[in-house]
Amino acid sequence: MEKRYDGSFFPISVRIVNKEEPEREQWLELPTTQQALRELLQNIGGDRQGWYLGEVNCHLYNAAAVEDCTDINELNYLAAALEALTDGEFGSYQAIVDTGRHCDTIQDMINLTENLDCYEIYPNIEDYDDLGRYYIDELEVMQVPEHLQNYIDYEAYGRDVAMDENGSFTDQGYVRDTGDRFCEYYDGERGS
Repeated sequence: MEKRYDGSFFPISVRIVNKEEPEREQWLELPTTQQALRELLQNIGGDRQGWYLGEVNCHLYNAAAVEDCTDINELNYLAAALEALTDGEFGSYQAIVDTGRHCDTIQDMINLTENLDCYEIYPNIEDYDDLGRYYIDELEVMQVPEHLQNYIDYEAYGRDVAMDENGSFTDQGYVRDTGDRFCEYYDGERGS
């Protein structure tokens, strides 16, 4: 099982390797500054063109796009955006990524940090039965007379709700799309 980011370590780290002398390498935790990157390159003996990313570690589920990325600036941008999230926002971010949404590219993952309001997360809803009970009992989407409550199939109702909403269950709870427009603030270009 992959490690889950819990705020006690950096969510992204990269191994930078000297192209000419591959044994000269060093790990760097992101986000970082350009000064720290320059110092690291001096330590491994590489200049701006004489190095490559040997490995990327990411402590998020469904983050293959991060681990496959070779652009340190985009990785650093994502790490800075993640670091700027509150604990609650980061939990929402991870829940959404756990559903497989907005995690195909680094741009998607960066844009998700600015679009968390496009999703609602219900942390205490773990299955269809919980979802059905929440909608019927808490949200009162329908009035069920007390003498009929034992005959309601909450699980089936919850399954229908999840299908209608395109909702998903994650370790953080139930995630549903609010229907708000997902905006692209970052398109891979600096200054976006």
